Amino acid sequence: MQRVPNGVFAPLVADCSADPELHRHLMDTLIRPVRDAVAATLTRAVDRGHLRPGLDTELVIDLLASAVFQASLFGESRFTSSLAVGFVDMLLQGIAVDFEELLEISRRTPSPHRHGT
Repeated sequence: MQRVPNGVFAPLVADCSADPELHRHLMDTLIRPVRDAVAATLTRAVDRGHLRPGLDTELVIDLLASAVFQASLFGESRFTSSLAVGFVDMLLQGIAVDFEELLEISRRTPSPHRHGT
């Protein structure tokens, strides 16, 4: 997914409030594909037994998105990569069946986007 340049998201969201067609296009192009990908990832994690059964995936997505959108909408964010890792860790501690096991799996899986690499 491509990152929205600084200073673009807030005016775009404002424009969408008055234009239903633009709102639908924003949702279909930028928001929904990301939400669907995260929902699929969360569902697979629940199915594997890594996240708590009965997890409200939509609520978890809303929590993740709220931090990202806050940073995008208001700019000058203190939401650095380091804070993002801390935020996700904090969230996972509440929804994981075994948080320490997830960390271990993450450390064994090579990827520049994984925890601890």
